[in-house]
Amino acid sequence: MLVAETATNAKLETLLARVRKRYPRMSPAYRRLADYFVERPYELAFLSAADLGRSLRLSAATVVRFAESLGLRGYSDLRAILRAGLRHEFSTVVRLERTSRASGGESLLRRSLGADIANLERTGELVADPAFQRAVDILSKARVVHFVGLRSTLGLAHVFSFYLDMIGRPTRVIVPGVGDLVEQLLGVRPEDAGVAISFRRYTRQTVEVFREVERAGASTVAITDSELSPLAEFADVCLCVGVRFPSFFESFVGALGLINGLLTGIALARPRETREALRRREAAWAQANTYLDGAFPGGFRTRVEAFEAIRS
Repeated sequence: MLVAETATNAKLETLLARVRKRYPRMSPAYRRLADYFVERPYELAFLSAADLGRSLRLSAATVVRFAESLGLRGYSDLRAILRAGLRHEFSTVVRLERTSRASGGESLLRRSLGADIANLERTGELVADPAFQRAVDILSKARVVHFVGLRSTLGLAHVFSFYLDMIGRPTRVIVPGVGDLVEQLLGVRPEDAGVAISFRRYTRQTVEVFREVERAGASTVAITDSELSPLAEFADVCLCVGVRFPSFFESFVGALGLINGLLTGIALARPRETREALRRREAAWAQANTYLDGAFPGGFRTRVEAFEAIRS
C-alpha cells in the first residue's frame, strides 16, 4: 500500500511540476485549465471533459488536448491520477473527523509523530541540494533579509528572522497592517533578499508583498508546499516542504527542519561574522542576566566552540 501511495503522489507532483514549467508558454485556454487543476484538483477528478469545458467556456476537445499536452493519454488518465490521490487529501473538517476516531491518546500521538517524520523525509526528497545551496548563497550575501509570512506562518518568519539576527545578519519582518506597508517596501534594495512563507491555501497578501519585493530587485526565496504555489512565480529559488498532517491544520515541522538547515548553512558561509556575533550575544546575555540558568552561558560557549570546530 505504501508503495502504491508513494507512486500516486509522485505522479501528481510530476504533473504539477510539468504544469508549472509550461505555464508561462500556455495559451489562455490552457492557463485557465491549469489554474483549475492547481486550485481545485479533486473537483476536477469528478468532472467529465464536457462538464469541465462547459464551466470554463471551453470545448471538451480542448480539455482532452490539455491533458495530452501533459504527457497523458487523455483526460481519463488525469482523472484517474487525481482520484487515486483523493485518499491523501481531505478538507479540514473531514481530516478533523478522521483524527477524532483515533483509538486512544497514545495512538493519536504516534500517528502525529509518524506524520511529522514523514514530512521531514518528504522535505528531504523535495529540496534538491543545488536549490538549497543557492538559497544559502542568496541569504548569506544579502544586505538585509526581508521576511513575509502571514497568519499561521508569521511565527515561522519570526523564528527565521530571530536566529539570523543572532548570527549578525540584518533582517526585517514585513507585516501588513503594522505601520505603513508602502514605507516598509521602500526599504527593499536590489542587494537585499526576500523570503516568503505560505502554504495552501496561500495567503493573498503574502503573495502580493512577495511580488513587490521581487519587483524591487531583491533576490527571492520561497518556502512553500508546491512548485505550483503562487509564490513560485516570484521566487529565484522555490523550496518545497512536506506539510501533510492528520488534522485540520498543516504541519510546519518540515518547514522548521528546512529553516534549521538554512540557518546552519548561512552561519557556515560567513564563519568569522558568525563567531563574532555569537560572542557579542553571549556577553550581552551575561551582563543583562538574561537567563535563569546560570550555566547557560558556558553551555552556549561550548556550542560556539563546536561551531568553530566544524570549520576547522
